[in-house]
Amino acid sequence: MKRASLAVVVGAWFVTAATIAIAEQPRMTTKPTKEVALSTLLDFAKSRPTRIEAAHALGEIGDPTAIPPLVEMLGRTTGKLRAAIESALDRLDAANVVAKDLDAADASVRAAATF
Repeated sequence: MKRASLAVVVGAWFVTAATIAIAEQPRMTTKPTKEVALSTLLDFAKSRPTRIEAAHALGEIGDPTAIPPLVEMLGRTTGKLRAAIESALDRLDAANVVAKDLDAADASVRAAATF
């Protein structure tokens, strides 16, 4: 009987600890820089809600240099995270930025836009 009680207590402790750890995952509470938001978005160890917030923050920051990594992430994500990335790309007017880069004089810029 003592072993069963101990197993229940230990099991309950693990469930409680896991619940607390999930609830206490860091969230993006301040407005991040582009670099912080990008590193958060690309960090698969971060929670999905935190990465979604990072994608939204990139759209709000408005730096078009975030477009290439956002486009790259589209193929690696699904669901709400993908929708957040699409929203950020829309806010960054990515289609027009890429269209302008297709006409650039620099061949490497054109190649990147084509990719």
